[in-house]
Amino acid sequence: MQRLLLRFVAMSGWLVALVGALASHTLSAAPAERLVLPIGIYNTQVLPPALAAKVSKCPEPRGFNFDNNQVLAELVLLCSALKAGGLNPQLDFKNTDDYWRIITNASDGQTVMPGFVVWRDDINNELFYVSEPVLKKKEYTKGIYTSVSRKNLLQVRHVERLKDHSVAANPNWEHDSAEIKCLGLKPINGPFNPISMARMVAAERADFLLYPFFKTPDLKGTLDDVNLAPLPGVKVAFNDSLHFIVSKKREQGALVYAALQKGLAKLRADGTVHYVYEQIGFFNPHVKNWQELGCKTTQ
Repeated sequence: MQRLLLRFVAMSGWLVALVGALASHTLSAAPAERLVLPIGIYNTQVLPPALAAKVSKCPEPRGFNFDNNQVLAELVLLCSALKAGGLNPQLDFKNTDDYWRIITNASDGQTVMPGFVVWRDDINNELFYVSEPVLKKKEYTKGIYTSVSRKNLLQVRHVERLKDHSVAANPNWEHDSAEIKCLGLKPINGPFNPISMARMVAAERADFLLYPFFKTPDLKGTLDDVNLAPLPGVKVAFNDSLHFIVSKKREQGALVYAALQKGLAKLRADGTVHYVYEQIGFFNPHVKNWQELGCKTTQ
């Protein structure tokens, strides 16, 4: 009888351990709780509601159609990084027209972060957690675009000839403004986004806009209903890095930042970061050896 009792006790202990192990595995395998994150983003003209709904569910970046939309690409990259970092995010978009207003809304905790990368020179370390560079210095490159119908402008090759022309510009985009000044172009300022800038060029109220290269064989593309082409052989490379930033005022900030850093490291290692930017015209082999215009750059 004593032997049977000992065997029963041993069996009971084994069962308890097994149940405990299974419970632990079930808990560890359970999906992370859905985390709703208010994200600052531009207005619905830049990110239409239908696209916003798709992005809020964190689609797989590879195979997604970014349609040359940098804002869309960076939102998908952001959501993917948070997932890879261990969160289960749902992005709740807060629309604002202005770059600095979006950053300010994050700095005071109205949102957890902007949905796009921010220039390092624009970031206050006291207010934000700062990610590792998403784009390093001089990786952010733009073409000098005009309407395909303006054949005379497409013949311009030298910076001296650019000084006779105008460019649609947003004065809040300080890095663009600096390059425009160095190019000698006359800025036509307004609270513009790329679509309204393209419309200005089509209406001949401005001659050019600075815009990332389209991922097409001839680098031509369309913004809204405006067909654009770049000046061949020249480009503008920006000498500052770009980062995601997370508000220190939000309760979720530290958690989001830790997941973001972890996820970005994974996406950088597996080539996803490069892939996403390649899809919207960055890292474009067609312009690798083109002449850099604008402000003198240093390493």
